[in-house]
Amino acid sequence: MLILLLLSSVAVVSLGTVAEAAESVCNLPLDKGEQSVDWGAKYGYNPDEKICELFNYGGKGGNANRFETMEECEKASRLCFKRPPENVCNLPLDKGEQSVDWGAQYGYNPDEKICETFNYGGKGGNANRFESRTECEEATKHCPQRGRSKSFFFFSYY
Repeated sequence: MLILLLLSSVAVVSLGTVAEAAESVCNLPLDKGEQSVDWGAKYGYNPDEKICELFNYGGKGGNANRFETMEECEKASRLCFKRPPENVCNLPLDKGEQSVDWGAQYGYNPDEKICETFNYGGKGGNANRFESRTECEEATKHCPQRGRSKSFFFFSYY
């Protein structure tokens, strides 16, 4: 019983740490670090533009906002979109560029005023992208929604 309690405590602490680390990436600047022999191209989340982008890493130092691949960066920065910007209501459904097959995602269609599925390419895009319909609807509940008319018209002919 004691072992089970210790394991569950470790799991809770680990989950909190992962969430905190991922959320901290949302606010960390792109830090090139210091020049060393291990320099090269890396990917990082740009909090001003709200996208992952390529940058030149010096090879030493820096911060946790540094990833080997675009996919790693986008997975780590998903929590950054938990509360999308207010303008998500007007953002188009952006498929992004094809890099890996991420399959169906959900986005708010500003013309139809509903959340709908679209095929995301796996790279780029914008904040109007969610993993589930529920997540999309929750994030866009402040956007105009397509509704049903509450008025009824009766016509009579003589």
